[in-house]
Amino acid sequence: MPAAGEIEIAVKAWWVSRSMAAMQAGGVLLAKFPAGQIPDGHVPVVTRINNVKFRRMVRPGDTLEIEVELEGNVANAFFLNAKVLVGGKIAVQFDYTCATAEVP
Repeated sequence: MPAAGEIEIAVKAWWVSRSMAAMQAGGVLLAKFPAGQIPDGHVPVVTRINNVKFRRMVRPGDTLEIEVELEGNVANAFFLNAKVLVGGKIAVQFDYTCATAEVP
């Protein structure tokens, strides 16, 4: 199940924002799951990041194209792939895992 979107980056901490934006896009993707997949009062939290590859710098004013794909899930663990592009070229790509956690 893929999700894609674009945002314009306007922060100085480019190294944080490109990865965080992709993880937030994954949260939006998981929010589209059928009722019952993610229990009420729970939110997805990142538990692991693997295979991170930084390819090019992202600068303030750049437009990010974000692609996130759900590879699968086991119980409350969701396995996703993320790719962030700038100008059609990969800026960063990585795999990550989210688990659901109860909101305190």
